[in-house]
Amino acid sequence: PAAVLQAMELLSQGTPNEEGLGNLLCVDVGGATTDVYSVLDGRPKDSQVIYQGLEEPFAKRTVEGDLGVRYSVHSLIEAAGLENVAAWSGLTAGETEELVNQLDKKPYLLKEDDPRLEGLDAGLAKAAVKLAVERHAGTIRIEYTPMGCIKVQEGKDLSDVDYIIGTGGALIGSPRPADVLGFAQLQEGEATLSLKPKKGKLCLDRDYIIAAMGLLAQRYPDIALKIMKK
Repeated sequence: PAAVLQAMELLSQGTPNEEGLGNLLCVDVGGATTDVYSVLDGRPKDSQVIYQGLEEPFAKRTVEGDLGVRYSVHSLIEAAGLENVAAWSGLTAGETEELVNQLDKKPYLLKEDDPRLEGLDAGLAKAAVKLAVERHAGTIRIEYTPMGCIKVQEGKDLSDVDYIIGTGGALIGSPRPADVLGFAQLQEGEATLSLKPKKGKLCLDRDYIIAAMGLLAQRYPDIALKIMKK
């Protein structure tokens, strides 16, 4: 995770010789955890918004130990809701529960073992992305004072990231990774007080190189950055 964070800082900020990509968010969906990385200021852009709480780090990492798609599958289902995961999987609630119980005993199962797992894996990954980014992002709330209504921001504003990058086996192995990674963005009908991304170009670490590029960047940052941008 430290190497991924270093790679994301490099990809965002660039080097004196190579331009970076700007504000970005990275979601790493794994079997045990889902990790989220953001590299941007994240402070209120509206002068009418009051910031409350400790200042967020420019480069921030959160690790959600209950949102994995294999070893943490039961806690992921509990957090997201069985009916939601079933809907995102294209399965019935009964099928979803059956497959989740199988994964709990045999986390190594893949779609080759049961074709229904392709749908379930998509549903689980969508749930992991959605919840992990919600927890990473800040919120806006309305408070009423004798002087009128004020907006208060807590946490980091991710609403205008330029890039949303997906990595981890659940995304890289997905036949429709954009559908899954899209759950990092504010969905229609979601609470508008969330400061999740509203936009952002979706990108995939298809060759699973981000962590390695974080290590390479310690000696050869220009080369690591060029490889990632390519």
